[in-house]
Amino acid sequence: MAAPATSAPSGPRAHSTQAAGLARPELNRAKLPAYALAVLEALRCENPDTLKLECLNEADWHRCLAFCDRRQLTLMLGHYCRPALPPWVVDRIDQNLSGYSTRFEGLKTELSQIATLLEQRGIRYVLLKGPSHSPHLTPDPTLRVQGDIDIWCQTDQLMAARDVLLELGYRPMGVSEGRHLPPMIRPYHWKWTGNHFAPDMPVSVELHYRLWDEEFESIRMSAESGFWLRRASASISGRQMPVLCKADLLGFAALHLLMHLLHGDAPLQRCWEIANFLHNHREQESFWLEWRRIHPPELRLLETTIFVLAATWFGCALPPLIVDESTMLPDDVQLWLEHYALSPLESLFKPNKNEVLLQLALIEGWRAKSRIVCRRVLPLRRLNPSPLAASGEEGVHGKFVRLGQQVTFAVSRTNHHVRALLPALYSLWCWWWRRTRLAPDFLHFQVASALITLGNYIFLLLYNLWLLDRGFHEDVIGQVTGAMTAGLVAAIIPAAYFIRRYGLRNSILVAIFGSAAAMTLRTVGGGPPALMATGFLSGVFFSLWAVSFSPAIAGLTDERNRPFAFSLNCSIGMALGIVGGLAGGQLPLLMKHLNPSAGVMGTKRMGVMAGAGIIALAAIPASRLQFSRIVAAAESKIYPRGRFIVGFLAALFVWQLATGAFNPFFNVYFTTRMHMSVERIGIVFSAAQLASVVMVLAAPAVLRRLGLVTGIVSMQVVTGLLLASLALAHTAAIATLGYAGYMSFQVMSEPGILSMLMSRVNPNERGGASALWFFTYSAGGGLAAVLAGTAVSKFGYPAILVTAALLALFSALLFKLLVHENN
Repeated sequence: MAAPATSAPSGPRAHSTQAAGLARPELNRAKLPAYALAVLEALRCENPDTLKLECLNEADWHRCLAFCDRRQLTLMLGHYCRPALPPWVVDRIDQNLSGYSTRFEGLKTELSQIATLLEQRGIRYVLLKGPSHSPHLTPDPTLRVQGDIDIWCQTDQLMAARDVLLELGYRPMGVSEGRHLPPMIRPYHWKWTGNHFAPDMPVSVELHYRLWDEEFESIRMSAESGFWLRRASASISGRQMPVLCKADLLGFAALHLLMHLLHGDAPLQRCWEIANFLHNHREQESFWLEWRRIHPPELRLLETTIFVLAATWFGCALPPLIVDESTMLPDDVQLWLEHYALSPLESLFKPNKNEVLLQLALIEGWRAKSRIVCRRVLPLRRLNPSPLAASGEEGVHGKFVRLGQQVTFAVSRTNHHVRALLPALYSLWCWWWRRTRLAPDFLHFQVASALITLGNYIFLLLYNLWLLDRGFHEDVIGQVTGAMTAGLVAAIIPAAYFIRRYGLRNSILVAIFGSAAAMTLRTVGGGPPALMATGFLSGVFFSLWAVSFSPAIAGLTDERNRPFAFSLNCSIGMALGIVGGLAGGQLPLLMKHLNPSAGVMGTKRMGVMAGAGIIALAAIPASRLQFSRIVAAAESKIYPRGRFIVGFLAALFVWQLATGAFNPFFNVYFTTRMHMSVERIGIVFSAAQLASVVMVLAAPAVLRRLGLVTGIVSMQVVTGLLLASLALAHTAAIATLGYAGYMSFQVMSEPGILSMLMSRVNPNERGGASALWFFTYSAGGGLAAVLAGTAVSKFGYPAILVTAALLALFSALLFKLLVHENN
């Protein structure tokens, strides 16, 4: 065994006082004390820099040495950075080295005794960690401070190995951690004094029966049998002992480091060993080819994760084959390495639990993920008893001492986890959001979309009521709604041309300002012709927004996160319906408070104008949109043909006739038939939106269970029955329940309808299919609004609602007959 160096090493690891600019920017981003950062920079494998180390003052050096003692870096610091250390620090480290060298001699003696007796009894074993890591992982075993001996035995000989330790005077203490028996140690009266290098510190022995606890960690790793079969031999303390082969030695080191990380620890010395191995073997292509051959993909995934982490912390060069392996890491693991690789270092000084996110990235299944989150957010641990307690020789005084230690330990751990709880919950939220990989520009778009949606909900709630106050009835309201739909349909093709000509961002801004202006003009007054003209204009600008909407999301997302982006936008839109309903119901009261002289009609008009103002505010986030690529309508659209699209559009048209006959008049229905105030109507609308959010979230599970067509048909049948119940409702409570159910099942079917359309046509036909859907959706709804508005005045709401219910049932029949599950 080589003696530790007493002078600065030379060669590839020669240190220099380079400018701080050579420090890795990744490490400089870490929120670490200056002394910790100085140590990590000085122990880098490539371009080590001791400049920051030389700038530490005496107080920083005391904190630095305490940090290195806990992280087992002190002796390595003295070995590699001796010229940069103050003389008193060199003296202190030399004393530490002398003390540990004495302990190491005792450890080798105990190891020799154990090995001799195991071999005499014919017990097969493998020495793990400690001296077996030299010279591949660490140049000198005395630089690797350890306090225990780790031995791996097969399960059938485990108890025999334990009996050998009992015969040598070792006694179990504490509890098993799932991979090994309870640690065994000879009874002692030694007391901890804060000296990590105490020469008389007792040595414990851990008998491992497996290297990785797959059940506890919830991460699959089934390569242990190969580790055992490939075991090698090495000269340790003058005798040959069984050890892991070189590739498996590296693999076990990575697994051991990963286990510590997942449990909230950051063993820096162990990480440096791996970085040192990678750096020294970066050119040995034959070794890495053999490593890849004998290690299965699931093990290489875990190893490569640790290798990338070691390169980040200690600046080693990764072998080319490992670089290739790193590109194949799961997306979530790569995301963690990109954003959280430094968090285990930061947790040494400010608690965080970001390692939980790594574990979630490595495991599969929501049950396992939930179990890990619950266990790691507030884990419970016990302080291991002393060997005297385990042997019953503790005494009364010892029991009181141990009780005090347990109380102190419990308070310390509770304080640690309470401090880490809120950051952990925040990290889980940030992790969820980062997993979506949505760019900041999508957030700008989402804010703009939310403001537009909120403004439209307020307008929708108040505008028809304002028309009623002006003396107009359902026939005129239906004509105005139809005019808006006509503008929307008429502008579909010009809107697509406008987007191609002027770009998405400009089109969205024109849609926002135009919609706000048109809504304001709709409140100016005038007779039915003026109302229909301004309604038509409003439809034109809304069409420009509707046609821009899907290309905008497509341009701000990719194939992985696009479905989530559409779903998120839809969910937020429905949730805003709750806010819009409540806000719209209260706005007239607020306007009355602000302007007491305004009448009932005036307060509603002011509320409508407030909705237009909210839409205008959407221009602020929309102006910040930057599309990374041109997203515009194609020069020529490819429209789908065939039996499916004809049947689908026919059934969709009838469905829009059914729902469009009532949706524009829901507020008028509750006012004239149920005699509700605008405040109560706002609450009803919000409650219906809340129920719709719940049902939309449940829709995927229902559709998976019933199938797309059967699921849609079932939802449409229920929708039709609930429409009929509104015709029979004689109390506000029954009408409210019927309306909430009707809206819930109506919107519940929409994700299935859109999913069916997008999945049944060719990818190059989706743009044309979307245009056909939008046209049919708008035309059917607009026609229904015009016809129903006229019919309500003559026949009343019950007749119209029953007719709409029959149309909904007929639409369900058409979906069943014309749109099959697999056509």
